[in-house]
Amino acid sequence: MAKSEIDVEGIKDKYALARKKAIESGAVNERMLKAQKENDLRIAEVRGLILNRTAELEHQLNHFISWYFTYNERRAVDLYDALLTKEFFTLHQKIVLFGELGYHKRKDFGGRFDGLTAQLHKVKEMRNLLAHGHKASATEPLIRMLSQNEPTRLDDKFMAQFKASFESAFFSLVELNERIREMDRGTG
Repeated sequence: MAKSEIDVEGIKDKYALARKKAIESGAVNERMLKAQKENDLRIAEVRGLILNRTAELEHQLNHFISWYFTYNERRAVDLYDALLTKEFFTLHQKIVLFGELGYHKRKDFGGRFDGLTAQLHKVKEMRNLLAHGHKASATEPLIRMLSQNEPTRLDDKFMAQFKASFESAFFSLVELNERIREMDRGTG
């Protein structure tokens, strides 16, 4: 094996040996290990869902920004690919830019999209917790950022808050994307 390769089997063997020693010493038991595995799976499921949904939301935001500045299909795609998908243009920066553009605050929308920027920030914060937080309990679905005093429980209440914020922001962006494209066709 070349030195640059990761010895996956060696890592698995070391983990299996450590697990065996922990069980033999009485530090853990099979029930505890099962609970830890179930907790890991629950956290992974929630992380996956939130990261996936936030990626969909960011796509809508990218789509809006690219149309706002180009009003042209080809140029919008070019802007999207050349700038908006790059790592130096963060989700936070895109949300701030969206808020500063103020398109969603137009009088003809009658306040319908008030609070949209705040909803986008809320989704981003929840996403950041799941993307960058660490597991705060071996057997309970708790995630914590080092700056937090108390961990966040990934329970039905948390998921309902995420769902409400995500759906509000996502469907508002979908509608705004339809409206801004209508302007390109001269119907908006």
